[in-house]
Amino acid sequence: WPPSPAPTASVTSTPSTTPRPASRASSTPASPPSPTSSATTPTPSPSPRRRRPPRPSLSSTSPRPTSTGDGWSPRDVASKVRFNSNFGLFRNGFRSPAANWRDTMFVEMFPEAPSPEEIPPPCRGVLEVYAAAVRRLGERLFELLSEALGLPVGYLGRDAGCMDGLSLSVAAHYYPACPEPEATMGATKHSDPSFLTVLLQDTSGGLQAVLPRPPEERWVDVPPVAGALVVNVGDLLQLVSNDRLRSVEHRVLPTGAAGPARVSVACFFRHAYASTRPCVPVVVGGGGARAAAVYRSTTAGEFLAHYNGKGLDGRSALDHFRLPAAASSPPPPL
Repeated sequence: WPPSPAPTASVTSTPSTTPRPASRASSTPASPPSPTSSATTPTPSPSPRRRRPPRPSLSSTSPRPTSTGDGWSPRDVASKVRFNSNFGLFRNGFRSPAANWRDTMFVEMFPEAPSPEEIPPPCRGVLEVYAAAVRRLGERLFELLSEALGLPVGYLGRDAGCMDGLSLSVAAHYYPACPEPEATMGATKHSDPSFLTVLLQDTSGGLQAVLPRPPEERWVDVPPVAGALVVNVGDLLQLVSNDRLRSVEHRVLPTGAAGPARVSVACFFRHAYASTRPCVPVVVGGGGARAAAVYRSTTAGEFLAHYNGKGLDGRSALDHFRLPAAASSPPPPL
């Protein structure tokens, strides 16, 4: 799809075409001064002030169109294909304290894909094949992670529901070159409200992950590797694994005015928003730190409602679901 222009913070207003009266002091038309009268020399109007260039860290809440004009609606969360820019500032139910310097196309591919006519022509055909391949990859990843947790091979995918009732959404992000990269972020610090996230990124870089090592967290680059995918554990898998697998907090730095622009495609494995299937922590026997549940059970709908309402504020959405006994003792280091 053609990338939309880089967002700016400038706000233009339509000049009024209504003529103004010659004088506010009187409604009577002023008569011209006589040649002998001591008329004062009119003061020249000041030159217009120079405007500061717009900053990309905008917080504008000006109205945005509800349709792209091509049949795709950026605001309709029920639509399977959506476009938006700075989605955290106006997305339904979503709150974010800062803008993100990016444009995004969301496509819900599973359990029911949109019709080919709903998908933008440049992505048509390719997106369906890619999403199906990522879904097969997810099945294998959940099998391997189940074995790593000492569980039956099909536990996460089938019993925990990571693949059963799956909602696979694709987010194609375009991060344009930014004239003031120090004033904003491509994506602010967050973890994903999913079981797994599979990310395909180009070679421009900018992705960073946090290492929560004491005494303070440290950001590290996640450099692109040709032919490789980045797989993040999401919040829902951390909850289901009872903290044995940890979700990854990450961010994206904007590129400078010289570019290049960044393009990435993220696929999110989670339950459908309306799903009532519970996400239940796996409790292992034999005592130890994971012999009791760390989180209470929840549903994808409840979790996403809290995540969206909280916004990308740097705090983990999992804290809301952590049980009091577990909240008093921090999780062991990775």
